[in-house]
Amino acid sequence: MKTLFEAIRPATFVESEKLKSLLNLDLTVASETFQHTGSFKFRAAYNLALNAPNEEILTASSGNFGQALAYACQLLNKKCTVVMPETSARVKIEAVRNYGATVDLVDTQKIGRNERVARLAEQMPNAYFASAYDDEFVINGNASLGAELAVRNFDVIISPVGGGGLSSGIVKGLCDAGGVAQVFGAEPLLANDAARSFQAGKII
Repeated sequence: MKTLFEAIRPATFVESEKLKSLLNLDLTVASETFQHTGSFKFRAAYNLALNAPNEEILTASSGNFGQALAYACQLLNKKCTVVMPETSARVKIEAVRNYGATVDLVDTQKIGRNERVARLAEQMPNAYFASAYDDEFVINGNASLGAELAVRNFDVIISPVGGGGLSSGIVKGLCDAGGVAQVFGAEPLLANDAARSFQAGKII
């Protein structure tokens, strides 16, 4: 059984001379395109599957976290059920299935994913419910990227913010490694619930 750092692929760092010239600053892109299943989600998923005491894991996902968790569970010989909207990309649905997970498709016009997960959780009392972002195992898994960033001594790190699992993990990994870079979260203006929540002091 591999540890998290043995299982993941390190991030790919790309320096762009064009962006450097355009913005008049040194800019490095940290890409997770070559991570297992194609995104940073594998870091979180593997750490969760590795550390959750349950032999079965339940989650909801439109695709990326579902794929990552399905693959992690395959590697660790655990069962995995992923609740996905019927409108999810077919390639992502098939990818989750191909990794050995059970896919539970829902019509989100009739029932929300969280409601469906709650119903399944009642039927699967021994399963661990995995949030794609609001989970200590997820944040600790993403902290592995923060540790990789710390050794490069960046002045500033800009992290995308969705649910907050990646940005939280990056901050934790940086702090654990003694990094001093400033971290900024970036999100679309029309979906800036993290910024509004931060300003309000509560989750919006």
